[in-house]
Amino acid sequence: MRKKRELIILVIAVFVLIAFNYNFFDGWITKNFSNQETITVDRVIDGDTVVVNGSSFRLLGINNVK
Repeated sequence: MRKKRELIILVIAVFVLIAFNYNFFDGWITKNFSNQETITVDRVIDGDTVVVNGSSFRLLGINNVK
């Protein structure tokens, strides 16, 4: 019973720390992972394959659920 109570307190403490520091984490993630490049898709072949600048790319992890 005591371990369960300690676990609940620990989970709540972690949640509160993340909630209060959200702006810090959001800014850090945005700063460190903002190396983005904008592209224009020329054509969509099917649900997970696109053509960009004459080259076709398959997007992995995309399911065509019908």
